[in-house]
Amino acid sequence: MGGFEDAFKLIHTNPDLFGLVVKELAIRKIPYIESAAEFNPDGILLTAFLEGTDLVSPGFWREQIKPGHKLMVKESKKHGMKTLLWFLGGCLPLLEDFIDLGIDALVVEQSRCAYSSDPGEIREIIGDRICLFGWSPEMAMINNNRREITRTVEHQIKSAGLDGSFAMGTTFLTGETDPETVNFYCDEIVRSNRQFLLVCFYLYRKYSLSNLVNISRYYWI
Repeated sequence: MGGFEDAFKLIHTNPDLFGLVVKELAIRKIPYIESAAEFNPDGILLTAFLEGTDLVSPGFWREQIKPGHKLMVKESKKHGMKTLLWFLGGCLPLLEDFIDLGIDALVVEQSRCAYSSDPGEIREIIGDRICLFGWSPEMAMINNNRREITRTVEHQIKSAGLDGSFAMGTTFLTGETDPETVNFYCDEIVRSNRQFLLVCFYLYRKYSLSNLVNISRYYWI
């Protein structure tokens, strides 16, 4: 579609064509899902970027975007893979739709706009029906604000991690984040509740392998 700007123009000028393009993109991803299945993985990560309700209406998402996700989830489950949906944007009005998709886990990012991605609020709606991933406070990680890191970890585990499957994750880790700060984050997760040993890292610009090997405790999915 030529990029995000052209995509949003198409949403305005021809929403039905936009929906057809989204579905076609989903169809083109099926061979990649089939290739991944040959390695017998436990699960697959499906991504949903810039399609939250801070950008499009819930009705538009259900009509034009959801069918593509449903197709990919169905294909993944056909091959016996668990499905994790990494969703960027406002998601609270869509949580029941995520349940309907049949995903096994929801990975959300820290809010960057006027919407909530508080795992506690999400847990109140979804209950224990799917696994939920929490996130690290991005600027607190960059600035090594350990008090805020501790507050965030304790809040998310207390509000979302005691009733239903839960995993602590991160937002993007950039090169500005000191590996020792990541170690502290991992330690705080274990200190808050020792059953949460799973941390997934999303590596972004300048966060190199040399940074990663300096982290003494990290866990991969």
